Amino acid sequence: MRARIYQRPKSAMQSGWHGTHEWVLEFEPAEPRKP
Repeated sequence: MRARIYQRPKSAMQSGWHGTHEWVLEFEPAEPRKP
């Protein structure tokens, strides 16, 4: 299982860095979902 760790970028409406110091952890499935 793979995971991605990243910081969310600032949106265009944000002038400062408040709330952007949080890290996001997303797990990617080992194999793609089948319909």
